[in-house]
Amino acid sequence: MKEKQMATLKRKMVNESDLKKVFNYFFDHFGEDTEFIKSCTPIRHELLIQLLPTLVRELLPGRNQIMNLLLLHSAEHHFIHGGFNVDGFLGTLIYAEDIQTGIIALAEFPSTGIVRFLRFNASILPHSPFEPGGTDS
Repeated sequence: MKEKQMATLKRKMVNESDLKKVFNYFFDHFGEDTEFIKSCTPIRHELLIQLLPTLVRELLPGRNQIMNLLLLHSAEHHFIHGGFNVDGFLGTLIYAEDIQTGIIALAEFPSTGIVRFLRFNASILPHSPFEPGGTDS
């Protein structure tokens, strides 16, 4: 289901300089596709939960109070998408687990027409053999 469109989306997530075009592609091909939405399940993704306040501060210095975070996971596509609120802004997040790349978008609410975008790379690093919990403990 939608393999070609997902491959295109992930390529755009990495290479497209206009991040608005990436979100437009996501919403055009996935955001209104009820079959895709129904195939996704709610997820608590610790990496994204911990990283999101830092990403928000990059776009909105001094603000990092994330509320109403809802993340949905497409296991078939190794893809997470969702929404959240932060201090008068509506946030949207997309993250491709297999390429460890994501983008957040923050739009003022009520809308001023201005949307702020940020691309990020994130992965969980294995324990160092020299740290507690590593292989040399």
